Amino acid sequence: MPNQHPPPKPRKAPKQSRSQHMVSAILDACLRILTDYGEEALTLTLLEKISGAGKGSIYQYFPNLEAIVAALYQRECHRMIDQDLLRLTAVEERCDNSLESLLETMITLSVKAHDRLRRLHSSFHERYSTYFDIGKMYGEDYGVIKFVEDIFVPLAHKEYPEATLESLRDATVFALHGMQSQYFAALAFYPNKIYQPHFSRYLVKTGLWILNESLMYKEEDTAIPSACDQRAPQHSKRENDNRKSENSVRGLT
Repeated sequence: MPNQHPPPKPRKAPKQSRSQHMVSAILDACLRILTDYGEEALTLTLLEKISGAGKGSIYQYFPNLEAIVAALYQRECHRMIDQDLLRLTAVEERCDNSLESLLETMITLSVKAHDRLRRLHSSFHERYSTYFDIGKMYGEDYGVIKFVEDIFVPLAHKEYPEATLESLRDATVFALHGMQSQYFAALAFYPNKIYQPHFSRYLVKTGLWILNESLMYKEEDTAIPSACDQRAPQHSKRENDNRKSENSVRGLT
């Protein structure tokens, strides 16, 4: 189960070109150690040897080894976003997609990313996996509402042409949050579940159902009342009882 606290952060960000190259070399060395030797081999001594950075330089930017792994995870997530998610959400790609196929592919990419990160450092991933999700990070960087409007609403509009863009946006936000909450619940408590194909299909069906139901309720809220609905208002039982009491009092006076 993931740690309740966020992963440790770097002490500071490198600003000059030389320090940026050094931090990049540290992360490259960390990646090489984890890939070639495994997480048990990640030590400060080996990191110094492979990166060429001294202990003082490493501690100048990172408080501990976990902060280095966290920075590596962050970098790898953004690389995967650049390679996969940006290409997937390009305009020319989206035009050929259906909403369902886009959701399926995005879940597949997210699972693929988590599998790669888990293989790099399983114990770190177990504690902090919910903080490193490419879909979540892309949405945060891009802007969640803009992300929905630019990528999902056009596809949803093809399937619900009568719906307004505003209602499609709102319904899609609910759908994505519903899928995300279940995905992260599985990631936190049943991490192996995210790798099961039937769970991915379940998430997609859940998202589409939430989208459809949200649009239906939106239509009901904005529907023009029918002639039957425009009859005289019905009084509540309490109001009727009060009227009966008033009439009884008038009969006695």
